[in-house]
Amino acid sequence: MVPKAKRLDKVAFEEMLEMASLGAKVLQVRSVELGMVHSTDLRALQL
Repeated sequence: MVPKAKRLDKVAFEEMLEMASLGAKVLQVRSVELGMVHSTDLRALQL
């Protein structure tokens, strides 16, 4: 957990791909690629 983390309202597919490839736990590269190819909205939900 990062105490000073900021919430992002919108993130480009390219940015999500970069985060996923660098190890973001809530994103999978293949999921982001499919969302980009099919112009699908992706959401990361907080539990």
